[in-house]
Amino acid sequence: MQVMTIRCSDVAVESLPGTAKTGRGLVLFERLSGWGHDVLDGTALGEKTAGALKRHVEAVGYGFQFIRKPEIHAYLYGAPSVYVVRFDPAPRIERLAVTRAEDILDIDLARPQGTPVEGPMGLICTHGKRDMCCAIKGRPLAKALDDRFGGEVIWETSHNKGHRFAPVFQLLPWGYSYGRLNASAAAAALSSPTLFVPQLRGRSIYGSAAQVAEVAVAARFSVAPGELELVDARGDHVWFRGRSGSYLVHLEKVHREGVVASCGKPGKAAEQWVALRDSVELLHGSADGGDGVGAVHEG
Repeated sequence: MQVMTIRCSDVAVESLPGTAKTGRGLVLFERLSGWGHDVLDGTALGEKTAGALKRHVEAVGYGFQFIRKPEIHAYLYGAPSVYVVRFDPAPRIERLAVTRAEDILDIDLARPQGTPVEGPMGLICTHGKRDMCCAIKGRPLAKALDDRFGGEVIWETSHNKGHRFAPVFQLLPWGYSYGRLNASAAAAALSSPTLFVPQLRGRSIYGSAAQVAEVAVAARFSVAPGELELVDARGDHVWFRGRSGSYLVHLEKVHREGVVASCGKPGKAAEQWVALRDSVELLHGSADGGDGVGAVHEG
């Protein structure tokens, strides 16, 4: 008797907005194979190097991921490259050449002094050892996009959270995450001068509620990637400031059943933020009441 295998990415009970991994930036290390289950668990780089890298990137609020070009099996520039990506402020991608992973420890991640890379850049998770959904659904997408864009635009990457939303796509340098994108939608996200909203999970610099709120604003108003500045996020109200004014978004929490976090795991219950219907208000002037306060509060 044949047993049907249900992939976690085939179970769609959650809304995508609000599910992006959080962080201030990324360190991307070009490594052709041997990613291990978790990139910094010591399997790929050894426990000493992995531990030192983990502390180094976390000191600036960054994540660490392996990358490689789809189906090339060679370094793009003949030797491993490191890309340091700052999501905010002033989103930026810089490339540096290294000979080994330990060289990353000598890079000042706050001021990497690398070669600026004109974005955007797209990362597609293909980390099959972490979850097969990413390999099965991510690799064809990465290949299709690389055939179209070439150069250093498209990369396969290691786990970046959310394999249940495979194929998982990251839009850099702003740090936007998408789920279940096809090739045409991913190409549109890379090419659009305005923030591409379909299948958008959120921007990594924000917590879950603010991610949901930014998607809600972008779905109603035309905004550029990285345009919206978070002013305040407390409870079920989130304020953003943009070029056309300020926006207030009303949220609520909903209960979900049957969330399958990874292949082979049982479904579980979860709560997530969602935007209320017609929840976005455009407030001309400052969302902080006009006193000019620019502090950001999330909680």
